[in-house]
Amino acid sequence: MVVIDNEIVIDPHDGVSIGYERPEIEKVNLVLITHDHYDHNAYERLSYDKLFQSFVGLTECNGWKILGVQAFHDKVRGKKRGKTSMYVLEKKGIKYTHLGDLGHPLDSSAFEYIKNTKVMFIPSGGVTTISWDEAINIIRRVKPDIVVPIHYWSPGCLLPLDPLPSNLHVEGYEINKLNTFIDESEKVKKIVII
Repeated sequence: MVVIDNEIVIDPHDGVSIGYERPEIEKVNLVLITHDHYDHNAYERLSYDKLFQSFVGLTECNGWKILGVQAFHDKVRGKKRGKTSMYVLEKKGIKYTHLGDLGHPLDSSAFEYIKNTKVMFIPSGGVTTISWDEAINIIRRVKPDIVVPIHYWSPGCLLPLDPLPSNLHVEGYEINKLNTFIDESEKVKKIVII
């Protein structure tokens, strides 16, 4: 689950069904769901103004430009795990990209949508999505300022995912722990938040 500016939740979960505590956030303006799997679609526990589920297309909502791009949850065009949406969000010139449960390498047209991304949320747990090594290939090509790995195993997780490598390294990036505060008004170094 990703929360942006306490306005948007992407892929809400209930916590308990995946081995974590229940997330504290209860009210947001906008909920985006990349695909209809139990660990991504617990929107009914939230109070919200607008919901987009597996959205593909272009729209605006509360000052946010939202682009939904279809992708697949596996390397065989969705035959194993179905489709997923990637979301490109932009507000005040800051572009956020959430790659959903991307399960395959991106083609050149997909890279066109996500170029100039400032903040990227990228699946990294392998097994049911791309692996960390595959994620690095996308990071190297897009070069976002901030990278947040998502959908990987961590202590307590009940999902069949791989953890991030213990020797996590991305050339040209600083590694910071979760809950790092990012002040958008300051010049930000390239960082990976784990």
